[in-house]
Amino acid sequence: MPVSGEVNWSLLPENAVVQDCVPIPTAEELRAVHVSTEANRSIVPVSQGQTQNSSDELCLVVLFAGDHTIANARKLIDEMVGKGFFLIQTKEVSMKAEDATRVFQNKAPDYLPLLSKGPGTASEFNGDGVVEECQLTINKTFNGTEMFVSENKETASEDVDNFYNFVDTQMGP
Repeated sequence: MPVSGEVNWSLLPENAVVQDCVPIPTAEELRAVHVSTEANRSIVPVSQGQTQNSSDELCLVVLFAGDHTIANARKLIDEMVGKGFFLIQTKEVSMKAEDATRVFQNKAPDYLPLLSKGPGTASEFNGDGVVEECQLTINKTFNGTEMFVSENKETASEDVDNFYNFVDTQMGP
């Protein structure tokens, strides 16, 4: 039960070692889970979260459901973080046609057949030049894979807002 005026959570420093803050479970029934605190083995990538961004420039990338969606998302994240950009957040969501219109606006009809295949994975990146670098990386690494990428830095913040406003309404009470 929350205590008025207090928070029951805090952000860990970037250099925190997870197992120093949260013990790895040792119960017999959890041994088969194979808990690992290695960031490069995690299916949940380390992200900056809603902290102070290093730049005003954002970029939204949405990978649609397919045979290699998770692997492609991980590869994109590794590429972009390796180039010095920050992963702010990532989400996996399903969308209906009306949701796509709200999020992708006039490009929604292009994505409707892809959205019907299952949930997509969205990533928000931050850093100076991030939109241009996302586009270059995707064209070079994922040539032919259909995905949504912010078109320019002037509209990228709106892309991010449209997507995460949709996500927030899906996760409401």
